[in-house]
Amino acid sequence: MNLHNQFLDEWFVSYNQVDNDFRAFPFNYNYPVKYNELSNKLTAWVHPFVNNGSMLADNGFLTDHGPEHIKTVIKRATQLIVEMLPKERLTPYEVYILLMAIQVHDVGNIISRNGHEDNSAPIVEKLIDPLTPWDRIEWLAIFDIARSHGGEDKDKISKLPEKNPIHGFEVRSQLLAAILKFADELAEDSSRAARYLLDHQQLPELSVIFHEYALSLHSVLIKAKDRVISMHFTINEDLLHITFKKEIKFGPTKEKRIIDQHLIDEIYLRTLKTHYERLYCMRFLRPYINIDKIVVSINVNLNDIRKKFPEQNYLLIETGINDIHMDQIFEICPELKEWTGVAYSEKLKPVQ
Repeated sequence: MNLHNQFLDEWFVSYNQVDNDFRAFPFNYNYPVKYNELSNKLTAWVHPFVNNGSMLADNGFLTDHGPEHIKTVIKRATQLIVEMLPKERLTPYEVYILLMAIQVHDVGNIISRNGHEDNSAPIVEKLIDPLTPWDRIEWLAIFDIARSHGGEDKDKISKLPEKNPIHGFEVRSQLLAAILKFADELAEDSSRAARYLLDHQQLPELSVIFHEYALSLHSVLIKAKDRVISMHFTINEDLLHITFKKEIKFGPTKEKRIIDQHLIDEIYLRTLKTHYERLYCMRFLRPYINIDKIVVSINVNLNDIRKKFPEQNYLLIETGINDIHMDQIFEICPELKEWTGVAYSEKLKPVQ
Protein backbone atom coordinates (compact mmCIF):
# COMPACT_ATOMS: atom_id res chain seq x y z
CA MET A 1 0.00 0.00 0.00
CA ASN A 2 1.62 3.21 -1.21
CA LEU A 3 -0.67 6.15 -0.55
CA HIS A 4 1.19 8.58 -2.85
CA ASN A 5 0.14 11.56 -0.67
CA GLN A 6 -3.50 10.47 -0.79
CA PHE A 7 -5.82 10.03 2.15
CA LEU A 8 -6.96 6.48 2.84
CA ASP A 9 -10.38 6.87 1.23
CA GLU A 10 -8.91 8.47 -1.91
CA TRP A 11 -6.41 5.62 -2.26
CA PHE A 12 -9.07 3.00 -1.61
CA VAL A 13 -11.77 4.10 -4.08
CA SER A 14 -9.20 4.06 -6.91
CA TYR A 15 -7.67 0.71 -5.87
CA ASN A 16 -7.14 -1.53 -8.93
CA GLN A 17 -9.98 0.08 -10.85
CA VAL A 18 -7.92 0.01 -14.05
CA ASP A 19 -6.91 -3.66 -14.13
CA ASN A 20 -10.09 -4.77 -12.31
CA ASP A 21 -8.24 -7.20 -10.00
CA PHE A 22 -9.99 -7.60 -6.63
CA ARG A 23 -8.43 -10.80 -5.28
CA ALA A 24 -7.46 -8.83 -2.16
CA PHE A 25 -11.14 -8.95 -1.09
CA PRO A 26 -13.62 -11.71 -0.25
CA PHE A 27 -15.27 -13.34 -3.27
CA ASN A 28 -13.17 -11.12 -5.61
CA TYR A 29 -15.82 -8.47 -5.05
CA ASN A 30 -15.21 -4.85 -6.06
CA TYR A 31 -15.03 -3.44 -2.53
CA PRO A 32 -13.79 0.02 -3.57
CA VAL A 33 -17.02 0.58 -5.54
CA LYS A 34 -19.02 -0.88 -2.65
CA TYR A 35 -17.38 1.52 -0.19
CA ASN A 36 -17.90 4.49 -2.49
CA GLU A 37 -21.63 3.74 -2.79
CA LEU A 38 -22.10 3.29 0.96
CA SER A 39 -20.10 6.38 1.91
CA ASN A 40 -22.04 8.46 -0.64
CA LYS A 41 -25.33 7.31 0.88
CA LEU A 42 -24.19 8.17 4.40
CA THR A 43 -22.77 11.52 3.29
CA ALA A 44 -26.03 12.46 1.54
CA TRP A 45 -28.66 11.07 3.89
CA VAL A 46 -27.19 10.53 7.37
CA HIS A 47 -24.07 12.52 8.29
CA PRO A 48 -25.54 16.00 7.63
CA PHE A 49 -28.38 15.31 10.06
CA VAL A 50 -26.50 13.74 12.96
CA ASN A 51 -26.21 17.00 14.92
CA ASN A 52 -29.88 17.84 14.30
CA GLY A 53 -31.04 14.45 15.56
CA SER A 54 -28.91 14.73 18.68
CA MET A 55 -30.20 18.24 19.34
CA LEU A 56 -33.81 17.09 19.12
CA ALA A 57 -33.17 14.15 21.45
CA ASP A 58 -30.86 15.76 24.02
CA ASN A 59 -31.42 19.55 23.74
CA GLY A 60 -27.68 20.13 23.26
CA PHE A 61 -25.60 21.25 20.31
CA LEU A 62 -22.65 19.01 19.52
CA THR A 63 -19.48 20.09 17.85
CA ASP A 64 -19.61 18.94 14.23
CA HIS A 65 -20.31 15.22 13.69
CA GLY A 66 -21.13 15.59 10.00
CA PRO A 67 -19.29 14.84 6.73
CA GLU A 68 -16.36 17.14 7.56
CA HIS A 69 -15.73 15.32 10.82
CA ILE A 70 -15.60 12.00 8.95
CA LYS A 71 -13.06 13.50 6.55
CA THR A 72 -10.94 14.70 9.46
CA VAL A 73 -10.96 11.29 11.18
CA ILE A 74 -9.91 9.65 7.90
CA LYS A 75 -7.15 12.26 7.56
CA ARG A 76 -5.89 11.59 11.11
CA ALA A 77 -6.02 7.81 10.56
CA THR A 78 -3.98 8.25 7.38
CA GLN A 79 -1.38 10.30 9.25
CA LEU A 80 -1.13 7.65 11.96
CA ILE A 81 -0.51 4.71 9.60
CA VAL A 82 1.69 6.39 7.01
CA GLU A 83 4.97 5.25 8.61
CA MET A 84 3.97 1.59 9.09
CA LEU A 85 6.56 -0.82 7.73
CA PRO A 86 5.64 -2.34 4.33
CA LYS A 87 5.24 -5.88 5.68
CA GLU A 88 2.98 -4.63 8.50
CA ARG A 89 0.78 -2.17 6.59
CA LEU A 90 -2.97 -2.53 6.47
CA THR A 91 -4.26 -4.86 3.81
CA PRO A 92 -6.81 -3.49 1.31
CA TYR A 93 -9.55 -5.42 3.09
CA GLU A 94 -8.50 -4.01 6.48
CA VAL A 95 -8.62 -0.53 4.95
CA TYR A 96 -12.22 -1.19 3.90
CA ILE A 97 -13.18 -2.39 7.39
CA LEU A 98 -11.50 0.65 8.99
CA LEU A 99 -13.08 3.16 6.58
CA MET A 100 -16.56 1.74 7.10
CA ALA A 101 -16.07 1.78 10.89
CA ILE A 102 -15.08 5.46 10.63
CA GLN A 103 -18.15 6.17 8.50
CA VAL A 104 -20.57 4.72 11.07
CA HIS A 105 -18.81 5.38 14.40
CA ASP A 106 -20.81 8.54 15.23
CA VAL A 107 -24.06 8.05 13.30
CA GLY A 108 -25.80 6.86 16.49
CA ASN A 109 -25.82 10.48 17.68
CA ILE A 110 -28.74 11.02 15.31
CA ILE A 111 -30.80 9.01 17.81
CA SER A 112 -29.19 10.27 21.03
CA ARG A 113 -25.80 11.29 22.37
CA ASN A 114 -26.29 8.89 25.26
CA GLY A 115 -25.15 5.45 24.11
CA HIS A 116 -24.44 6.79 20.62
CA GLU A 117 -21.79 4.14 20.02
CA ASP A 118 -24.50 1.45 20.25
CA ASN A 119 -27.25 3.56 18.68
CA SER A 120 -25.62 3.10 15.29
CA ALA A 121 -26.92 -0.50 15.16
CA PRO A 122 -30.27 0.24 13.39
CA ILE A 123 -28.48 2.40 10.82
CA VAL A 124 -25.88 -0.30 10.23
CA GLU A 125 -28.70 -2.82 9.77
CA LYS A 126 -30.06 -0.74 6.91
CA LEU A 127 -26.67 -0.81 5.16
CA ILE A 128 -26.46 -4.61 5.12
CA ASP A 129 -27.20 -6.00 1.68
CA PRO A 130 -30.17 -8.42 2.00
CA LEU A 131 -29.01 -10.33 -1.10
CA THR A 132 -25.73 -11.30 0.55
CA PRO A 133 -26.32 -12.71 4.07
CA TRP A 134 -22.55 -13.15 4.55
CA ASP A 135 -22.38 -9.37 4.87
CA ARG A 136 -23.64 -9.76 8.44
CA ILE A 137 -20.34 -11.38 9.48
CA GLU A 138 -18.44 -8.47 8.02
CA TRP A 139 -20.75 -5.83 9.43
CA LEU A 140 -20.59 -7.33 12.92
CA ALA A 141 -16.81 -6.80 12.81
CA ILE A 142 -17.28 -3.23 11.53
CA PHE A 143 -19.89 -2.46 14.20
CA ASP A 144 -17.73 -3.86 17.02
CA ILE A 145 -14.73 -1.81 15.88
CA ALA A 146 -16.84 1.35 15.52
CA ARG A 147 -18.55 1.03 18.91
CA SER A 148 -15.20 0.55 20.67
CA HIS A 149 -14.43 4.27 20.34
CA GLY A 150 -16.69 5.35 23.21
CA GLY A 151 -19.14 4.47 25.97
CA GLU A 152 -19.10 3.81 29.69
CA ASP A 153 -16.88 0.75 29.30
CA LYS A 154 -13.41 2.28 28.95
CA ASP A 155 -11.68 -0.90 27.78
CA LYS A 156 -13.70 -2.20 24.85
CA ILE A 157 -10.78 -2.75 22.50
CA SER A 158 -9.23 -5.49 24.64
CA LYS A 159 -12.50 -7.43 24.32
CA LEU A 160 -12.14 -7.59 20.54
CA PRO A 161 -10.20 -10.44 18.94
CA GLU A 162 -6.63 -9.47 18.16
CA LYS A 163 -6.98 -11.16 14.78
CA ASN A 164 -10.42 -11.85 13.38
CA PRO A 165 -10.90 -14.27 10.44
CA ILE A 166 -13.55 -12.94 8.03
CA HIS A 167 -14.31 -14.85 4.81
CA GLY A 168 -10.81 -16.28 4.68
CA PHE A 169 -9.07 -12.97 5.39
CA GLU A 170 -7.37 -12.11 8.70
CA VAL A 171 -8.39 -8.72 10.09
CA ARG A 172 -6.48 -7.10 12.99
CA SER A 173 -9.55 -5.85 14.84
CA GLN A 174 -7.77 -4.41 17.89
CA LEU A 175 -5.33 -2.49 15.70
CA LEU A 176 -8.13 -1.04 13.56
CA ALA A 177 -10.21 -0.10 16.61
CA ALA A 178 -7.24 1.69 18.20
CA ILE A 179 -6.53 3.60 14.98
CA LEU A 180 -10.17 4.74 14.86
CA LYS A 181 -10.34 5.65 18.55
CA PHE A 182 -7.13 7.67 18.55
CA ALA A 183 -7.86 9.31 15.17
CA ASP A 184 -11.28 10.35 16.50
CA GLU A 185 -9.69 11.83 19.62
CA LEU A 186 -7.31 13.87 17.45
CA ALA A 187 -10.12 15.12 15.18
CA GLU A 188 -11.39 17.70 17.69
CA ASP A 189 -10.21 21.02 16.27
CA SER A 190 -11.46 24.40 15.05
CA SER A 191 -13.17 22.88 12.02
CA ARG A 192 -15.79 21.37 14.37
CA ALA A 193 -16.86 24.61 16.06
CA ALA A 194 -20.12 26.37 15.15
CA ARG A 195 -18.40 29.72 14.59
CA TYR A 196 -21.42 31.80 13.59
CA LEU A 197 -23.65 30.54 16.41
CA LEU A 198 -20.79 31.01 18.86
CA ASP A 199 -20.12 34.59 17.71
CA HIS A 200 -23.81 35.48 17.93
CA GLN A 201 -24.36 33.76 21.31
CA GLN A 202 -26.98 31.39 19.94
CA LEU A 203 -25.60 28.14 21.35
CA PRO A 204 -27.14 26.40 24.39
CA GLU A 205 -25.27 27.51 27.50
CA LEU A 206 -23.91 24.05 28.32
CA SER A 207 -22.56 23.59 24.79
CA VAL A 208 -20.53 26.79 24.56
CA ILE A 209 -17.36 25.58 26.29
CA PHE A 210 -17.00 22.61 23.91
CA HIS A 211 -17.20 24.87 20.87
CA GLU A 212 -14.80 27.38 22.43
CA TYR A 213 -12.35 24.56 23.06
CA ALA A 214 -12.62 23.31 19.48
CA LEU A 215 -12.27 26.81 18.07
CA SER A 216 -9.13 27.49 20.10
CA LEU A 217 -7.42 24.31 18.84
CA HIS A 218 -6.32 25.49 15.41
CA SER A 219 -3.70 22.84 14.54
CA VAL A 220 -3.14 19.16 15.34
CA LEU A 221 0.05 17.84 13.75
CA ILE A 222 0.81 14.11 13.69
CA LYS A 223 4.46 13.39 12.99
CA ALA A 224 4.48 9.61 12.94
CA LYS A 225 8.11 9.43 11.85
CA ASP A 226 9.17 11.53 14.85
CA ARG A 227 6.68 9.70 17.11
CA VAL A 228 5.15 12.95 18.35
CA ILE A 229 1.85 14.81 18.16
CA SER A 230 1.63 18.56 18.66
CA MET A 231 -1.52 20.47 19.60
CA HIS A 232 -1.60 24.24 19.05
CA PHE A 233 -4.12 26.51 20.80
CA THR A 234 -4.79 30.23 20.45
CA ILE A 235 -7.22 31.90 22.88
CA ASN A 236 -8.64 35.39 22.63
CA GLU A 237 -7.66 37.45 25.67
CA ASP A 238 -11.23 38.20 26.76
CA LEU A 239 -12.05 34.49 27.07
CA LEU A 240 -9.47 34.08 29.83
CA HIS A 241 -11.38 36.39 32.19
CA ILE A 242 -14.69 34.49 32.16
CA THR A 243 -16.02 31.04 33.02
CA PHE A 244 -18.42 28.74 31.19
CA LYS A 245 -21.13 26.44 32.46
CA LYS A 246 -20.31 22.77 32.11
CA GLU A 247 -22.23 19.65 33.07
CA ILE A 248 -20.12 16.89 34.63
CA LYS A 249 -20.79 13.46 36.07
CA PHE A 250 -19.64 13.33 39.67
CA GLY A 251 -18.65 10.39 41.83
CA PRO A 252 -19.41 6.68 41.52
CA THR A 253 -23.14 7.38 41.07
CA LYS A 254 -22.44 9.60 38.01
CA GLU A 255 -24.59 12.33 39.50
CA LYS A 256 -24.89 15.25 37.07
CA ARG A 257 -23.66 18.61 38.31
CA ILE A 258 -23.15 21.98 36.65
CA ILE A 259 -19.87 23.74 37.37
CA ASP A 260 -18.11 26.92 36.27
CA GLN A 261 -15.07 26.15 34.15
CA HIS A 262 -12.32 28.37 32.74
CA LEU A 263 -11.42 27.63 29.13
CA ILE A 264 -7.75 27.19 30.03
CA ASP A 265 -8.70 24.54 32.59
CA GLU A 266 -10.83 22.81 29.97
CA ILE A 267 -7.78 22.73 27.69
CA TYR A 268 -5.69 21.17 30.46
CA LEU A 269 -8.37 18.57 31.09
CA ARG A 270 -8.95 17.72 27.43
CA THR A 271 -5.25 17.46 26.56
CA LEU A 272 -4.79 15.20 29.57
CA LYS A 273 -7.61 13.04 28.19
CA THR A 274 -5.79 12.91 24.85
CA HIS A 275 -2.66 11.80 26.72
CA TYR A 276 -4.55 8.96 28.40
CA GLU A 277 -6.18 8.00 25.10
CA ARG A 278 -2.68 7.74 23.63
CA LEU A 279 -1.48 5.54 26.48
CA TYR A 280 -4.50 3.26 26.07
CA CYS A 281 -4.43 3.04 22.29
CA MET A 282 -0.69 2.37 22.22
CA ARG A 283 -1.40 -0.98 23.89
CA PHE A 284 -2.89 -2.06 20.59
CA LEU A 285 -1.08 0.16 18.07
CA ARG A 286 2.40 -1.04 19.00
CA PRO A 287 4.58 -2.32 17.43
CA TYR A 288 2.98 -1.14 14.17
CA ILE A 289 2.54 2.53 15.20
CA ASN A 290 4.47 4.38 17.89
CA ILE A 291 3.60 7.79 19.31
CA ASP A 292 5.68 8.62 22.39
CA LYS A 293 4.56 12.08 23.44
CA ILE A 294 2.16 14.98 22.97
CA VAL A 295 3.46 18.54 22.88
CA VAL A 296 0.95 21.31 23.68
CA SER A 297 1.42 25.02 22.97
CA ILE A 298 -0.97 27.78 24.04
CA ASN A 299 -0.88 31.33 22.70
CA VAL A 300 -2.99 34.26 23.86
CA ASN A 301 -4.39 36.55 21.18
CA LEU A 302 -4.16 39.92 22.92
CA ASN A 303 -6.61 42.71 22.16
CA ASP A 304 -3.65 44.96 21.40
CA ILE A 305 -1.94 43.16 18.52
CA ARG A 306 1.23 45.17 19.09
CA LYS A 307 1.84 43.28 22.31
CA LYS A 308 2.83 39.67 22.90
CA PHE A 309 2.02 37.32 25.76
CA PRO A 310 4.51 34.51 26.50
CA GLU A 311 3.62 31.23 24.81
CA GLN A 312 2.93 28.39 27.22
CA ASN A 313 4.24 24.93 26.34
CA TYR A 314 3.95 21.61 28.12
CA LEU A 315 4.81 18.01 27.38
CA LEU A 316 2.53 15.04 28.02
CA ILE A 317 4.60 11.89 28.41
CA GLU A 318 4.84 8.91 30.73
CA THR A 319 6.48 9.77 34.00
CA GLY A 320 8.01 7.69 36.79
CA ILE A 321 6.12 5.46 39.17
CA ASN A 322 3.82 7.38 41.51
CA ASP A 323 2.98 6.51 45.10
CA ILE A 324 1.19 3.18 45.18
CA HIS A 325 -2.05 2.86 47.12
CA MET A 326 -4.51 0.01 47.51
CA ASP A 327 -7.36 1.59 45.55
CA GLN A 328 -5.25 1.54 42.38
CA ILE A 329 -5.31 -2.26 42.13
CA PHE A 330 -9.10 -2.20 42.53
CA GLU A 331 -9.38 0.41 39.77
CA ILE A 332 -7.34 -1.77 37.43
CA CYS A 333 -8.88 -5.09 38.54
CA PRO A 334 -12.37 -4.34 39.95
CA GLU A 335 -13.04 -8.06 40.42
CA LEU A 336 -10.55 -8.00 43.32
CA LYS A 337 -12.88 -5.84 45.42
CA GLU A 338 -14.53 -9.06 46.60
CA TRP A 339 -11.14 -10.55 47.46
CA THR A 340 -9.60 -8.16 49.99
CA GLY A 341 -7.62 -9.46 52.96
CA VAL A 342 -10.76 -9.35 55.12
CA ALA A 343 -12.79 -11.07 52.40
CA TYR A 344 -10.22 -13.85 52.01
CA SER A 345 -10.29 -14.47 55.73
CA GLU A 346 -14.09 -14.66 55.79
CA LYS A 347 -14.26 -16.94 52.74
CA LEU A 348 -11.66 -19.31 54.23
CA LYS A 349 -13.48 -19.80 57.57
CA PRO A 350 -16.06 -22.27 56.23
CA VAL A 351 -13.26 -24.27 54.58
CA GLN A 352 -11.32 -24.73 57.82
